[in-house]
Amino acid sequence: RHDFVGWDDGMLVYNNPAVQQITPTSVKWVFTHFDPELYIPLTFLTYQFDYAVGGGSALPFHLGNIILHTLNALLAAWALYSLSGKRWLALACGAVFLLHPLNTEAVDWVSARKDTLSTFFFLASLLLYLRWRDNPWPKTMFWSVACFALALMAKVMVVTLPVILIGLDLAQGRKLSWQLIKEKVWYLAL
Repeated sequence: RHDFVGWDDGMLVYNNPAVQQITPTSVKWVFTHFDPELYIPLTFLTYQFDYAVGGGSALPFHLGNIILHTLNALLAAWALYSLSGKRWLALACGAVFLLHPLNTEAVDWVSARKDTLSTFFFLASLLLYLRWRDNPWPKTMFWSVACFALALMAKVMVVTLPVILIGLDLAQGRKLSWQLIKEKVWYLAL
């Protein structure tokens, strides 16, 4: 039942004419404008969808953030389990991620959708990369890079993913080589 927050929610969501409709013009606007400072077209598309579902009600926006945040906690636990093999550690860290008050803003503040959405695709890309590394199937790498592209369109902060992937490779015993860097070329290109 929480309403919109009076900071960025007005400018980005409920007072934004491009969010209040899904038309070729509004979709074009989403892909050709910044939010004043960030390029977040995927985030704006989700706002358009939520507005189409609920009109001016904040409920679908908050529900979307809660669902994304819950999925992010599950993906974070899965990523930690994939990296450590320790189920209890992964579950405990996933629970902390889900319940920690630090994440309150990302769930309560509708315009923080860019955080929950970019985190979802960031973690999905990371998990797909780990899967590809264990079983180098080209489609898995394609989907990992596609998720990274979607993460970038939600919030550009995820640009650090290629460096994190290289760091994970090194931490898990791979040697720094041209091959290791070449594997990240599509991420770096984006």
